[in-house]
Amino acid sequence: MSREILFLALIILTVITPLGICNFHVVQRIPGEPPPVIKTYAVAYPIFEKYVSLNNCSQEIIVQDNCPGIYCLYVFTPQTYCLWSLGHSENAIFSTEITKGTYVIPLNKGNYVVVINHFLGKDSNINVNVAPRSFCSFIMSNRLASPRGIVSYGIYNYSGELQNYCIRTNSILGYFNISCFEPKGCLASLQLNAVLLINGDNDYEYFLQNIIKFENCFHWFYLEDNIWNFSSYRANIYHVEGKGIINSYCNRKYYCYSPPCLYDIKYSLPLAGYLIINVTTVQGKGVYVTFGFSSIQNGQEILPPIFTYYDKVFISCPNVISACIVIKPNFTKSLNVFSAGLVFGSYEQLSTVSFNNLNSTLALLYCNQGWKPVPSFFSFCVNSLESACNLNFKAANSKILVSTNVHCSNSVIDMPHVSVPFTFVDYNNKPIYIEKPLNVSLPRTIYICKNEKQCLYKICLCINGIRQQINDGYIIYPRCYFISINITAFYNTYYFIRIFYPNGTFCSWFLSCSKICLPKIIQICKFIRYNLNQSSTIIATGPLNITPIYELQYLVTINLPTNKTEEWVNNGTIIQIPKTIYINAGTRYYLLSSNESYVLKPLNITPIYELQYLVKLILPNGTIEEWVNNGTIIQIPKNNIRKLYKQILFK
Repeated sequence: MSREILFLALIILTVITPLGICNFHVVQRIPGEPPPVIKTYAVAYPIFEKYVSLNNCSQEIIVQDNCPGIYCLYVFTPQTYCLWSLGHSENAIFSTEITKGTYVIPLNKGNYVVVINHFLGKDSNINVNVAPRSFCSFIMSNRLASPRGIVSYGIYNYSGELQNYCIRTNSILGYFNISCFEPKGCLASLQLNAVLLINGDNDYEYFLQNIIKFENCFHWFYLEDNIWNFSSYRANIYHVEGKGIINSYCNRKYYCYSPPCLYDIKYSLPLAGYLIINVTTVQGKGVYVTFGFSSIQNGQEILPPIFTYYDKVFISCPNVISACIVIKPNFTKSLNVFSAGLVFGSYEQLSTVSFNNLNSTLALLYCNQGWKPVPSFFSFCVNSLESACNLNFKAANSKILVSTNVHCSNSVIDMPHVSVPFTFVDYNNKPIYIEKPLNVSLPRTIYICKNEKQCLYKICLCINGIRQQINDGYIIYPRCYFISINITAFYNTYYFIRIFYPNGTFCSWFLSCSKICLPKIIQICKFIRYNLNQSSTIIATGPLNITPIYELQYLVTINLPTNKTEEWVNNGTIIQIPKTIYINAGTRYYLLSSNESYVLKPLNITPIYELQYLVKLILPNGTIEEWVNNGTIIQIPKNNIRKLYKQILFK
């Protein structure tokens, strides 16, 4: 109730059409006994009147009006006409507003009075006849106000000949993309309508409505579903269970549900999405009817095709054999038609909305191994109470445009191929819908700055949670069913790094966080090299200029009497040459030259050593030990002269 109170002022602004301009046949939800507020009031004479009889249920009344101007047409029973003509307010069986044109009125068997408040009195310009009931003549007849959009009645124009077709499906889908929306009075609706046929011991027919109700002044909309019984002319709804309630309109019961105000949706243009009605049969128990909605674009936000099924209704029918949505050129038992459509209409029942401006793309599809467009359309709906008076559609380039700025006759338009966005592609975090093949082409290199770039590593395609790797150039084809595809490009970051070595500069791109291994040795030549004097590993965390620390080294060769040694020595190092080299306990070499050398270049050093022996003299008064050069003659005290030449003179 809060929503109704909030928008009461807007509802008052809505153009409420009196009974005199509503075609009560095409809205058979109107009962035979409407409340007094929509009674037909008596009018002053002169009027046009004619008594007609329909002898069977396969006849209809045809009214041809050749007069300019707009008049009200009523159909009474003889009894109510007598009272009405005496000045009483009585119920009309049928009422509509007419102008120059032909009007077809299918009614049940019985006697009727056709009345037109024709004040000009030119009866000769109005003809009323009874003819065999013709579905095509009824559809093609004139009507001033009706819901406008795209509606399929099962009639196809094949090379100038009207041919019939029949569609039976478990799902009907309406696509819309509204780019401009300006209803007068701010209130309007968009309806997905269909007729459900349940086959069992008895056949039942129901009118299904999935409705978006717009409150344009506040840029909000909410959802509503209705189910009406079309199984007979005045049938009420029974044995229905869902989230909604059994409501009453003009003493006629129908099912109705609208989610709480908490679920109203704020919208911006362009607004695109889907309305869907699904039918599921439970053998021997009944039928489930599910109403759903999906928004795929709200303003600049592109969204994946995720459906919200806001109501699931169970119609109990214990002897059900099958159930489906039916489109065919035939009447229901309530003298409505087996049709399906996506149409714009007024916000409230028994009202008409006109638009200052409207531009929208619409499509109507049914499920048959994927979604397929119905092959033909009319621009008006005859099964709904909410009318629009200044909209038409134009078909071109696989698109159906409903607008205030185009004109279309009441004739059928064939369009078996319609472009509808089913395939959602999240293209590297850029969501789009594709309606033609998409070549996945991604840049192999992206330069962030002069010294930083990203290189394509791999491309992953994820469809419904299943991931696979693809190559650049992979083609994605649009599907005829809803699918969400995620394309993720994986890039590696590279940094441009300069390394200033002692012998030159090295420049290259390195993968982020990779390890740069510096050479421990840089060999300049056989005798010169550089030795790394820091950690040999550097992590590439960004663009870098690296000057590693190297020590210049020379190869120093020392030729000793006993061996030859080679060693790499840092530049500027003072090397020490051993003064003494011991061969054993009694033999050694003793350095005669300098024992230090300053390394500024490669060196080959042969130091001068003297071979020495250890001489031990044991004398009466003591023992003498001394290192004596090889070949030296030692002197022994005279009192103890001995010839020791052979013992000490040797090499």
